[in-house]
Amino acid sequence: RVGAVAGAVALGLSPVFWSQATVAEVYALHSLFVALILWLVVRWGQARDPWAARRGLWALAFALGLSLAHHRMTLLLLPALVVYAGWVGLSRQLSAQRLVLGARRRPGLWGQAAGALAFLALPLAFYAYLPLRGRVVTSLDGQYVNTWSGFWAWVLARAYNVFLGENPLARDLDAAFYFGLFREQFGLLGLALAGLGVLSLLRRPREWALLALAFAVQTAFALQYRVGDVEVFFLPAFLLAGMFLGAGVSLWGELGQALAERGLGRPAALLGRALSFLALGGVVYGGMVHFPAADRSQDWQVYDYGLDVLTQPLEEGATLVGILGETTLVRYFQETLGLRTDLRLVAADDEHARLAALREAVARGEAVYLTRELPCRDPATLCAPAEFQMTAVGPLVRVWPKGGAAVPAPQVPLDAAMGPEVALEGYGLLLRETHGGAILRVTLHWVAHTRPEGDYKVSARLLDPGGEPVAAVDDVPVHRAYPTPFWGAGEWVTDVYDLPAPAGLGPGWQVLVILYEADSLQEVGRATIPLPETLAP
Repeated sequence: RVGAVAGAVALGLSPVFWSQATVAEVYALHSLFVALILWLVVRWGQARDPWAARRGLWALAFALGLSLAHHRMTLLLLPALVVYAGWVGLSRQLSAQRLVLGARRRPGLWGQAAGALAFLALPLAFYAYLPLRGRVVTSLDGQYVNTWSGFWAWVLARAYNVFLGENPLARDLDAAFYFGLFREQFGLLGLALAGLGVLSLLRRPREWALLALAFAVQTAFALQYRVGDVEVFFLPAFLLAGMFLGAGVSLWGELGQALAERGLGRPAALLGRALSFLALGGVVYGGMVHFPAADRSQDWQVYDYGLDVLTQPLEEGATLVGILGETTLVRYFQETLGLRTDLRLVAADDEHARLAALREAVARGEAVYLTRELPCRDPATLCAPAEFQMTAVGPLVRVWPKGGAAVPAPQVPLDAAMGPEVALEGYGLLLRETHGGAILRVTLHWVAHTRPEGDYKVSARLLDPGGEPVAAVDDVPVHRAYPTPFWGAGEWVTDVYDLPAPAGLGPGWQVLVILYEADSLQEVGRATIPLPETLAP
């Protein structure tokens, strides 16, 4: 039982599980279903009474149906369940027509199968709610279409298939990242205990095969799923790693008991238990050390971002194009806070779909904004910076036809040459109060005298009265959306950078802006912006 407690504590205090258990998301509940299904299939496999086995089979089928009604990742458990069920059948010396043996009287095969299918299908009736409710409202993200094809697209989550076959967010993660992800959850001690647990479970080969195959399939899926929050799709694998960890902790107590039975006496048993509790203590300590980072009670970053987006001076009826999670956040604030309900939201996870949405909206003469950069992947087919002019508006990217941008005049004019190609013609300063503290928003107004040949980056640094940097941001202009090689001669570009602002800002403080070559890091030019006595909120 010490091992069970250790595994549960290790999983419960792991950063990813903690973060998902404290937000309105699907992944923690899915983990519960995974644990329930594995427990039920093992109970079914260990049943000796045929009628108890039948009840266990039906309970397993019902749990599978519930889990499938919740998330389709449940399908990833099927290979492990099939292998385990086949192994159980062989161990019971079943024929192809008999799945459960009884000593004298046994349940009929077809009756068991029919009951299992009925219990599997019963929870799936929850999906009938979709077309009924869909006659009145759509989903929160606005993606559900109340048609036959729309129903199946929603049930099968076809919109997310793009993350399996493609890499729309351009995430290239290596083995070091994935190992670090597991180490972040359990620490090196926890991983060592989990490895020990994998070896200890070899004494129970059926259960070992069930858990090991389930872990392998879940991990393989997460490795191939190219999303921004890939860590949440590792949660079933983390759950299984917690089980292995628990088995590793239990092994110490079992070793002590085995040594005691071989004549080493009670001290050996006590030593084994002490080692188990020591391992448990190490797991708890590791979780508590990482708890401050996992504590999200004061994490308002997403909330502040949503408010920031919806309080920008966007045109009436403007179009906002972004990935599904971002547009859902904006839609949620529209419905709950009543902010900017006039905005039209377009969700497109695929970069080609986002580019198509931009083209259509610009062609209609709409004011269009991006929530994130749309980089140039292919000059012939996917290169938004080459097709459009872009400027920054708060955290958003305003998209214009080439040469058609209406850039506002700078708050403070400035004439600072930043090399022979680019000049800084003005700036604006805004002090924003957020839940995470004050933010100094620096708006830069660039002008390209000629088409820049270099690929430049910007470094914005907040300097204290002594000239020491307090905060800094280095990035590609316009939130990485509009690199300088795409700027045209005579073009004005508005650029925005956010710097954490400590208390006491005022005269003597300044913002240092440096333009430099991205590859060589060679400086092209610099300008200083003095802070006024008061900053407008």
